[in-house]
Amino acid sequence: MTDFCCRVDLRLVNRKCIESLIKAGAMDCLGYTRSALLDALDTAIEYGHRRSSESKVAVASLLPEEDMERFNDVVREKEEFEQGEMLRYEKEVLGFYFSGHPMAQYKERLRGIITCQLGEIESIPAGSNVVVAGQIIIKRQITDKKGREMAFFTIEDETGYVECVSFASSYEKAEFFLTKGTVVVVSGRLEMNNGLKILVNEIIPVEEAERSMTNTLNIRVPRSFMESDENMESLYQFILSRTTTGGMIVRLYLERGSGDGEVVMQLPRSCSIIVDEETIGGLKKLVSGCEVWASRERING
Repeated sequence: MTDFCCRVDLRLVNRKCIESLIKAGAMDCLGYTRSALLDALDTAIEYGHRRSSESKVAVASLLPEEDMERFNDVVREKEEFEQGEMLRYEKEVLGFYFSGHPMAQYKERLRGIITCQLGEIESIPAGSNVVVAGQIIIKRQITDKKGREMAFFTIEDETGYVECVSFASSYEKAEFFLTKGTVVVVSGRLEMNNGLKILVNEIIPVEEAERSMTNTLNIRVPRSFMESDENMESLYQFILSRTTTGGMIVRLYLERGSGDGEVVMQLPRSCSIIVDEETIGGLKKLVSGCEVWASRERING
């Protein structure tokens, strides 16, 4: 990055411009994390200004070998930003997400809750009841004829977006968390009125929806993982470490192999598990290739 700062005209390519390039991922090819590059940016620019004043022609300047050694020391290894923060930076500088979407992490977990993705909603007849999920990208609050607050807001997932209308009865329960960037589950009725809209019955934060609208955490375990008794023991111990009173029942879907389907095993209530980011992330890290989703099921026993 220091070499870059020495070769460009820093009067034209200023700090804000280089920062935007880093946030957008344009400098990922340098082999450092975006967080490390941002930390080193001021030092690199300072060095670029110094080289420019020495040579008077920064664009044509080539770093001597000994200076390249100092360049390599400018950027220090640093852990990358959380995925959500990286995506926010991309949206900030590009106007869209590039390396992923904030809703991607919820896709499997919402499978047993929502009735469709937003990209499918136009194929559903007006008047139908739907349950959808998305990140709030636009919100506009107004006052109705009775002086009560209501809101129009738009939610987006990986496949599309839809406008939602929350009248006073539903909005007063959700106003405190209904902010831009929040991921919510929305239930309501489709209406065609100057475009397709959802007339909201209920709005729930996604984490609460997983608890209130589901009772079972489903885990599909690949055959390759099951071949080791140690692997299965580590999975069992992980589940035990996340158990909690009133948690979700756990169902394991165990592949038989050779196309013979799978065995469904419901764990006892003593293994009811807390469902949060730590649990989902831990399962995916422990069991490579597993599927994890929440659903509402009739519980046996």
